[in-house]
Amino acid sequence: MGGDHWWQSPSLRDGLLVVLDLINDARAAPRRRAGWELAACADYFRALNQLANCLDGTMPPLSPHPDRPNAPGRRTESIKHQNLLLEMTAANQRGLLGHPAVAAFARFEPLVLDHGSPGMSQRIADLTEPVVHGASRQHREFRDSWLRWDERKSGTAQTLNKLIRAVLVVRNNIQHGEKTPSGPDVQRRERNQAVGRLVLPILEAIVDAVLVRPSHRLAAYGTLRPAQPNQDEVSVAGDWTEITLTGWLRNQSSSPAFEADVSGQRVPAALFTSAELPTIWPRLDDFEGRNYERRLGLYECEGIVGVANVYEWVGENW
Repeated sequence: MGGDHWWQSPSLRDGLLVVLDLINDARAAPRRRAGWELAACADYFRALNQLANCLDGTMPPLSPHPDRPNAPGRRTESIKHQNLLLEMTAANQRGLLGHPAVAAFARFEPLVLDHGSPGMSQRIADLTEPVVHGASRQHREFRDSWLRWDERKSGTAQTLNKLIRAVLVVRNNIQHGEKTPSGPDVQRRERNQAVGRLVLPILEAIVDAVLVRPSHRLAAYGTLRPAQPNQDEVSVAGDWTEITLTGWLRNQSSSPAFEADVSGQRVPAALFTSAELPTIWPRLDDFEGRNYERRLGLYECEGIVGVANVYEWVGENW
């Protein structure tokens, strides 16, 4: 049985697990390591690509191209990602475009250059004005579209289209790296890192919106649940619902410890839902300590799958 959202289909569960693994890897990336933002972005881009392909598999096939009548029609990568945003609710679409990180990306200067654009094989310092103008087209079109949307709050679909095109330019730049025919370009690497730090929260916001706000959900299996010793740590208003997790639950130093595993047992838990949860995640992370990691995981409620944050044991002696 599926839910109200396309990704809740039982046939997509394996693909969804791949998405969550990639996101969890990105979230766990050491923030002190040089280039961490590019590694985290790369994982998020892979997660988005997986989501886009999963969604595309649920859509009617395209008609074959007239020149290739025996070959099935295929949507371009850009169209697949656009469809991912267009499948979100109208409220989530507006919320995404109004996100502070999206606004910062629209106003970011100098404009992001497409490293695959003609003439971009040179070092950044050697680029001519016509090359820069052509290579900045996707980011410039997004900026102009977003500024109109911000003023009028109309043209949402077009602005989302421009956003995902500009974001995919960043992905391609990260994949291309700093190489040029004359050797590594340090300025290009530094620029990629700066843009990566800017775009990472956008990727987080896109995934959060597509998966219907897991940032607003906590799956608690231990002492944070209602009527348990640490229930007061969940100090914001919200609603509790009985759910089940799948994995292994054991005691570590007299505290319950959970490890997600699709081949594990059904573990009773409670789902807390609140739009205010993001304000207390840092405090809950500190409370749980370094032996627990907050990860995105699947839960079930009345046979319907959802995605929530769950504190999993990552300490020793499991």
